[in-house]
Order: sequence, then structure tokens, then C-alpha cells
Amino acid sequence: MDAWMHAGGGAKDVTDIVKGLVVNEELHVNPHRQPQYMNRTFWPETAGGPAIPRKLAVRYSYGIDGPISTVETKAVPHETEALHVTRDGMSGNGTLPHLVNSIAQDDFQGKISAEDLQGCWGCVCFPAFGAIERKLAYGPDVLVHSGLCLPLLLGYSDPWDRRSGTNIFYKRAKPEETLDYSMSNTPGGCFSFGPGCTCRLCKCCGDDVRRGEKLIPAKEMEGCWGCLCWPGFGAIEKRKADGDDTLWHSGICCPLFLPYNDAWDRTPGTNVFKKRNAEDRIEYKTPGGFICFGIACTMKLC
Repeated sequence: MDAWMHAGGGAKDVTDIVKGLVVNEELHVNPHRQPQYMNRTFWPETAGGPAIPRKLAVRYSYGIDGPISTVETKAVPHETEALHVTRDGMSGNGTLPHLVNSIAQDDFQGKISAEDLQGCWGCVCFPAFGAIERKLAYGPDVLVHSGLCLPLLLGYSDPWDRRSGTNIFYKRAKPEETLDYSMSNTPGGCFSFGPGCTCRLCKCCGDDVRRGEKLIPAKEMEGCWGCLCWPGFGAIEKRKADGDDTLWHSGICCPLFLPYNDAWDRTPGTNVFKKRNAEDRIEYKTPGGFICFGIACTMKLC
């Protein structure tokens, strides 16, 4: 199987991602026709906007000697396209009959929307691992987990999709990993899963502002922040606005206890702020919350 993502004159090999979506010898890409699904899944570095109509092409065969076929989506605004490949030859951009009931079950009694699960979360797993992460909703059925794995300080960003008709979300890259939010008494409560447990620390991402939709004034990012950088550095700092497009970061770097006072300026037309006279950048998806950038992460404390 080969798969390519196309947009204008550009193309990207997404074969490995598509192979990870194959279940029981069937491939179903974006069966619910979610906006921007193709960008989020196959070209995430551009998913924040502006919207770029892309098309997905998949070349496949059943068996080593089977006939080779190619199917692709159309490049339509917001990518509300679906692509299906099955052994019985039903492939293309339609809705397969055995998926109709699955899609209809998306509105069920007791459904917890992904928007109600947004926020900053903490996780602890046996024997001695943990994570601090931000969960950001893309519609009612997709959560993107972005955070830092402890104690190794490894950054990650993974989309999780709803299992149709349930409040169970599974990791797109590893469908066997699941979180059942119905185990929680509230959409953001604490609950156990396998050898670990997770708990929402704050609902700081509830008013999501994505790049290209709205510029966040620097004033809204003011406050006390904490930072962690690989391999073992950190900082506690205060961020103070100077107009709408400049933030001053004043704090102390640990463990060396070195003070600093740096100006960060907005990249015009975006929510990306760049340290003045340096290459360090931070992109704000929300006025607060948990943000990973490079080999570091930062979080608003108050």
C-alpha cells in the first residue's frame, strides 16, 4: 500500500500513517467527514490554518498478486471528504452501508463532548511514569493530547478519536490504547485506566483560540508561568504585556538561579511570539494552558 497527500505542487508520503488506520483489512479515512481531518491526520504542521484543500491518494492491492487499484479524495474546502477501501470492492468517497449505523450513534444519551474534556491534565502510570498534558478538542469527537512525558521529559502530540456510540476515546496511532471518560463522575474528573490514573487539573483550554481564527492580545497571556526544558532546566517567570504584540518574560532560570528579562514579539498575523534577537518561538493556542515548543514546555500557573 502507498499513500500520498497532495496540495497544489506539493506532495507528502503518508503511507505509514495510512497503514496504521487499516483495521480488519479495511481502510476508512474520515468516515464522519470532519472538517480539516486530512490536515490534522496527515499534515499536522499546517492544521492550525489557514485551511488548505488537500487530497489523499491511496494505491493498494489485496494479496501479493492481487490487482493494484488507486482511489483518492477530492480537494474540497475544509476537506469534508471520506475515503473507504474494502475487500468487496466498495471504495471511494461514499458512506458504506455498515458505517451508517455507526455514524448515527454519535448522538447518544449520556454523550460527553470532546469540548467538555478540554484542559490541562495530569497522568500517573505504574511503575514511576507520568505526564502533564493539554487536551484540545477538534469538534465533539476528537481530542489532541500534547504534553511532556515524565521523568524522561519527552514531548508528544497525539490525536485521540471517539469510539462510535461511546465515551471511549482511542489513540489514533495505537487503537488498543483507550480512555473511558464515562468512568469519571464529571467530564473532567479523576479516573483510573489500566495501570494508571488521570485527572484534569484545570479547564484552561475551554475557550480555544486557534491560529488564523483570532489574534490573542498579549494582555491575555499575562500571569505567572512555569517552564521545563530538556535535559533538566526550568524557570518560574512573570509575563507582562507591552501593548497587544509584545510580552516581557521576567524570571529566574533553575537550577542555576540566573535572572532574566526578555522581550518576545508577535510574528505579524499569528499567535506566534519570538524572543527578540533570538530564534526561540512560542505559539499560543489559548491565552493559558499547556504549550510544548521545541524541547521545552510551558504552563500558566496563575
